Formats: sequence, structure tokens, C-alpha cells
Amino acid sequence: MSGRASTSAGMAKECAGKLEEEKDYDEAIKMYQKAAQLYTMDNQATSGQTCDLKANELMIISKNWDQIPKIIKVFEKVAKKYLTQSMLKSSALDLFF
Repeated sequence: MSGRASTSAGMAKECAGKLEEEKDYDEAIKMYQKAAQLYTMDNQATSGQTCDLKANELMIISKNWDQIPKIIKVFEKVAKKYLTQSMLKSSALDLFF
């Protein structure tokens, strides 16, 4: 199953990128979130976090202000995980509000 989840996550991320290029941010957000979920399922936390952060970035760009509490939770969740990894600790500061 892990190979299939990883392949599906890669495809979802690629689709999200294409949608982002077309400025269809709402659909791109959904695809990045799906990719994050699939990467996490496949124990690829770093790739999942990258997709989560990209979805957050697009939510801010598209001015989805009603999603601010969710955006903050994702930033804090990723930042806390960064704090547990010595190479990423310095990046955690950028994610805390």
C-alpha cells in the first residue's frame, strides 16, 4: 500500500501545482491537503508538512480569512514537529505566530 499512497500523493501534488498555476486556488488547496494526507499515511511526514504549508500559503493568498484558526493550527503543528528535528529547529520560528 505504501507505494500506491506515495504515487497518489505525488500525483495529487502535481495536480495542485497545475491548479495553482491556473490560479484555481480553492481546488489547489484541496489537492495539496489530499497530498499531505496521503504522504502522512505513507509515513513521509516532511513531504506531508510541505503540502500542508503550501495549502496554508494559498489560503492566505486567496484571502480565506474564515480559515485563519485552521491555518494557525497547521503552522503550529508543523513548527512543533520542526522543533524535534535538529536540522529544522531554526525554521520553526518562522511558523509560530
